[in-house]
Amino acid sequence: AAGEAVVEETQEAAENAGEAVTEAAVDVKDALVAGTNYNATGKVPCKMGSSSTTVTCDFEVVREGNGNSYVHITNPDGRQRTIFFEEGKATRYANSEADNHEFKATKEGDMSIIHIGEDRYEIPDAVIMGG
Repeated sequence: AAGEAVVEETQEAAENAGEAVTEAAVDVKDALVAGTNYNATGKVPCKMGSSSTTVTCDFEVVREGNGNSYVHITNPDGRQRTIFFEEGKATRYANSEADNHEFKATKEGDMSIIHIGEDRYEIPDAVIMGG
């Protein structure tokens, strides 16, 4: 009987510990930039049109977890793009009939290289995943 009580107490303690870990994991959220709904803001390298000159574009990212996120990019001329990532891979961009360019995404190490028409964006994994 004493042995069964110890086993029951051990099982109960393990279940309680598991519930606490699950609750803690649910409570862990990516921080937001103060006053925004974005998890991070900054600049990424980009090239516009047929120019060979690399410039910087402003970005804002919303991370949804598991490598899913979307990145708002503002080009130097003020045009904006939103690029969507699923499981860390760029999958598409928000486009309209007026902005219907070919989308191509590749990886070079920890960098996603994204081409939308002639424009090129370099987005590090740290932007997508945090860290």
